[in-house]
Amino acid sequence: MNSILVPFDFTPATEKALQQALEIAQTHESRLTLLHICSEKDMLQKQEQLNEVIEKHGKGTGISFKVWVKGGDILEILEQELSNREFTLAVLGTHGPKGLRQFFFGSDILDLVRNSNIPTLVVQEQTQPKAAFRKILMPAGAHQSYLHLAESLLQLAQKSLAEVVLYDIRRPKEDLSDELLSNRKKALDFFDHHEIHCRIVEEPSTAVSFGFAKQTLLFAEQNEFDLIAIVPAASGEYTSIAAAEKERFLSNENGIAIWCA
Repeated sequence: MNSILVPFDFTPATEKALQQALEIAQTHESRLTLLHICSEKDMLQKQEQLNEVIEKHGKGTGISFKVWVKGGDILEILEQELSNREFTLAVLGTHGPKGLRQFFFGSDILDLVRNSNIPTLVVQEQTQPKAAFRKILMPAGAHQSYLHLAESLLQLAQKSLAEVVLYDIRRPKEDLSDELLSNRKKALDFFDHHEIHCRIVEEPSTAVSFGFAKQTLLFAEQNEFDLIAIVPAASGEYTSIAAAEKERFLSNENGIAIWCA
């Protein structure tokens, strides 16, 4: 996690993203790049404003900063940068259900993190930045990238001395799929191998909802989890429902940070 990208639009949510990125950068001795996208006529002014932001937040931290101001389409440029292997993490700030101020909605954020080649950490305006993520929740899933999600968390979990909980909701008269059970076992073995405390929690379905986000977020809030880790791509046949559930995580009003990989 040696190079962190923070898209920044001068709003409270992206200020919070910067604060969280600073915490991670100090713990992991990372470089930090601040990116602002605007019209070409405003680029010089925004460059000066970003320098002031770095002076305000970065002075005395010892963190190496870089400032990028680019002109063009916001989503197009962000998609390019999230595919840039120069970075090892991106921290995105959202404004609840409406997403980033610059025309970003839940579906836009989901598309960005789905297409990203690097892990992304999504924080909300009400998220409290943390130097360490002591409790990490991983909802169980059948997706083929589930083990990759576990692997992406390794460095963060080690530095945080974290406990990882593999969480599953059991619906009446439904058995867990072989793919889900296999993924869960592989993730458990992976964390155990790296001496990260990991356990499985199963709960009966209680939320009146076809999906799983509502009950998972409630469990995370009640048990004071610092982070929820999800695979942003949908698995299974109900892709539209799965997409809506992922968006609910990303724009959650609980202020719980969401890790995507």
